[in-house]
Amino acid sequence: MYITVTVDMNRYSGKRFDLRLSDQYTAKKVIDLVWGIEKLEVPRRDGSWIRVQNKETHVYGSQILAERGVTNGDRLEIL
Repeated sequence: MYITVTVDMNRYSGKRFDLRLSDQYTAKKVIDLVWGIEKLEVPRRDGSWIRVQNKETHVYGSQILAERGVTNGDRLEIL
């Protein structure tokens, strides 16, 4: 299923934007997409961690968004 989430890049570029993506993506795939969209030059941190701000949970590396409870309207902070 496709979901729309808000991506918070506060630790890198300070931007916040909405993104529509599959809930079957892994955390690593989401971060790869964001880096490609934003064309960021700063290096990524190891582990591909994402914090779901409105649910106080984390998703990392090979974990699938849907399996960690990420749904439509969530706010994802790239750590």
